[in-house]
Amino acid sequence: MSEPAAADPSSFGVDEAIERLRLSRMQYGLLAVLLGLVALIAAISFQSSRDVGEQTASLSNYLQTVSGDRVSLERQVVVFALEVERWRDGQLAPEDLELSFGLVERQRRVAMDESETNPRLAAQLANLSADIDEVRGIVDAGPPMPGGEVDERLTALLDEMVLTVGRIFDETEATNFDLLHDLEDGLSSARRTEQLVVGLVVVLFGLLLWSMRRMLTGNYAEASEALAHEQQRYLEARADQARAEELSQIQTEVLELVATDRSQDEVFERIVERTAQYLDGIELRFRPSALPADDGRAGAISMHARGTKAEVGELEWTVGPDTDVPADFDAILAFAGSLGALAIDRQRAADELAHQATHDPLTGLPNRAYFTDKVRWALHRARFEGTRIAVLFIDLDRFKVVNDSFGHDAGDQVLLHAAEVLTSGVRAGDTVARFAGDEFVVLIEDAADLARLHETAERLHAALASPVELDGVSVPMGASIGIAEGDATSTIDELLRHADLAMYRAKEDGRGGYELFDEEMRAWSEDRQATENALRQALERGEFEAHYQPLVDTTTLDIIGFEALARWNRPGHGLVGPAAFVDLAEELGLIGALGRFMLSEAARQVVEWRRVAPDVTVSVNVSGRELANEDFSSFVEQALVVHGTEPSSIVLEITESVLLEDATEIGRRLTQLRELGVHLAIDDFGTGYSSLRYLRELPVDALKIDRVFVSGTEGAEVADPAIVASVIDLGHALGLRVTAEGVESPVQLDALRTLGADVCQGYLFGRPVDVATASSLLRADSFDPIGER
Repeated sequence: MSEPAAADPSSFGVDEAIERLRLSRMQYGLLAVLLGLVALIAAISFQSSRDVGEQTASLSNYLQTVSGDRVSLERQVVVFALEVERWRDGQLAPEDLELSFGLVERQRRVAMDESETNPRLAAQLANLSADIDEVRGIVDAGPPMPGGEVDERLTALLDEMVLTVGRIFDETEATNFDLLHDLEDGLSSARRTEQLVVGLVVVLFGLLLWSMRRMLTGNYAEASEALAHEQQRYLEARADQARAEELSQIQTEVLELVATDRSQDEVFERIVERTAQYLDGIELRFRPSALPADDGRAGAISMHARGTKAEVGELEWTVGPDTDVPADFDAILAFAGSLGALAIDRQRAADELAHQATHDPLTGLPNRAYFTDKVRWALHRARFEGTRIAVLFIDLDRFKVVNDSFGHDAGDQVLLHAAEVLTSGVRAGDTVARFAGDEFVVLIEDAADLARLHETAERLHAALASPVELDGVSVPMGASIGIAEGDATSTIDELLRHADLAMYRAKEDGRGGYELFDEEMRAWSEDRQATENALRQALERGEFEAHYQPLVDTTTLDIIGFEALARWNRPGHGLVGPAAFVDLAEELGLIGALGRFMLSEAARQVVEWRRVAPDVTVSVNVSGRELANEDFSSFVEQALVVHGTEPSSIVLEITESVLLEDATEIGRRLTQLRELGVHLAIDDFGTGYSSLRYLRELPVDALKIDRVFVSGTEGAEVADPAIVASVIDLGHALGLRVTAEGVESPVQLDALRTLGADVCQGYLFGRPVDVATASSLLRADSFDPIGER
């Protein structure tokens, strides 16, 4: 076949087609605009959340300061007025009055500092200052004559000071209410902003993906059109139209293969097959950059990524003996090389998509799906080779603290640090993956050497325990590691479950360690399963019973009530306390049935006790899940009716943390219960960080101070007297009765009496006892607070 001189490779249209396959500046601009909108919306959301957070923190500090200063000023003025009265009556020397003058003057100056941020207090404080100065003058002049004008003026001044302090209290309360109202508006606005942001991000991200697909599809179409156009020019430039048509057909076929995501090798095979008829005795071979060169090749040309000078491989060829090289050999090489480069580039894009589907986008580590497949193949090899494998399940300790304290960007830094530490701490053949959140896993193949497993775990634990620098702060980290071995009989789910179980055991034994799953742990797991099964049947078999711990009046030491506490009389185990089954009952969805049993028992028993002590009450704990049930108030009402129980004899205790879930809905449920006539108490107060505004609005009757603030060492006073005093003052200011839990010593009882607690509960007065013993305590003429230690 006769051929003209070699044509310019550009006449084949490949370069222009490759140019068309690239995104244009306008298309890149559109994608950048969409990404910018996503980033802007996210920034707006972040700024809104941060502003609300700063406002909340500032308000909390302000309220704490103002509350303490206000109460201190009020108390000091009252004390001052009483001591002036004693001085006037001759019961107190003038020099003894100087301390009260000094204290009330110090509290007044503190309040004056506050008036700089609350101008409405300035006038009242000025009046208070004038009254104090005038009283000072009268005292300096000596005791006034009883009934005289100075004596009457002194009485009026003291009354006016107390009234002025009350007005200062009212002004402060009004200011606090306004600030809380503004904060609530800010929180509502932030919530609406977050909802809007999520919707916009989803829409914009979908639009981004759709736009990219449309652009790429359009670019491939334009590339095909450009090739068709250049093909026509090539046909006109060639003398042999048949050969030109066949070469153009090759272009179309190859582009179709590329556009339909065919493999790189399939594209190479088609190019070689279709060009072989023009290169008799010449063999072409495409070599990507990752493969070694052919030592016996006759020559090679470089292949470049589209639109760049980056080399992606070479097109090699060998020439047989007595082979004539065609005149347009260079053109055919350029043609084939350009199409081969396009196939390699397309394969790289496909590989990148596959990598994203099997790897974590943050750390670049394999993800859960990839790791699961890796374990499956490792088990398959173990069955044939008789080897063992091991899986390490790693959970970072204190990661939530980092996220909450430093933000999610800092959390990402910690995850990247952990990924680097784990990758560098294992062998090259081991696989490290990010499982979920702050959980990582490591697959170790050929794990017959148990000592090496321990050595690896020790090494990883030590490396993860090193502090991480976050915003210039050295933050200590750590990890809990669970290890599970597997062989030919193991399954993927079994290995992961055992490693996860060992990790949780490591956490229970103390964070920052590692545990190897063994038969003892298997027995523990089986025992837990047996406990679950037994717990499901315990209510039906009547194995639960109520025990009662006395509640004692702090002043008289009379028993005024009991708290009903569940005990499980489990066959073969004896009497089991709530720590062994309450969390499990919550997890299994049995807490509602258990709570109803306890409420029914309390309602029945208090009727009998009220025949002996007409005012005695019984308290029953109510879980968040019970309170969330729409039928709970109806059940309470039914229990009261069935047993003929006076509603005021029942106290329902709700843990403070429940108030954080949905204060509005919880308030509605509590109102329904309060309308039945039962009393309501907030249990474990001081640990849930509930809003004081919500506390004022909720229909509760009592607060129970959590034992962590009361119980101390043997013979010590309360653990945290400042918090206990604040809670007691707060409860009394809101008209609530305050109970102190965890009272264990007479010293603590004396301290709580001084602080003003109304009711005490703890081992000093007795542990929870059965109903017969509780009845005996109630019938006793006196109560000796020795308690069982």
